[in-house]
Amino acid sequence: MRQLRFRISAFTLLESVMSLFVISFIFMMFTISFTNTINIIKGELFILRFERIYRDTQFQSMVRKQSNNLEIVNKKLLYLGKEVEIPNQVEFLNSYKIRFSEDGGNSSLQKIEIYLPYTEKKMNYQLYVGSGKYRKSIS
Repeated sequence: MRQLRFRISAFTLLESVMSLFVISFIFMMFTISFTNTINIIKGELFILRFERIYRDTQFQSMVRKQSNNLEIVNKKLLYLGKEVEIPNQVEFLNSYKIRFSEDGGNSSLQKIEIYLPYTEKKMNYQLYVGSGKYRKSIS
């Protein structure tokens, strides 16, 4: 009876390098996509945080019966003696200072413009005088 001998062949150097290249390329594409998604989420979360800070500053003005400021200067958000760093995923197009009166209303018709570079969205907050409310639009 004749015995069958199987020959196990190994990858050649060229095949190994090609396999490594394909796997590295797939991994890099996944990483780039994942990083972009994380940056988009960070930008959207900061927008939600900004809206919450706006409402909290307004509420504290009403409760304490004292005027408060909400300032956006040099990549920082200043409010109620606190300082929040603005992430790179969010760009305020100007510096802003919003003053809330003792009854929670603001005294400005400012238009706050925010740009999110990873989604290429521009968000506008048009403030209403006296009420402290705003109208949000996305373009």
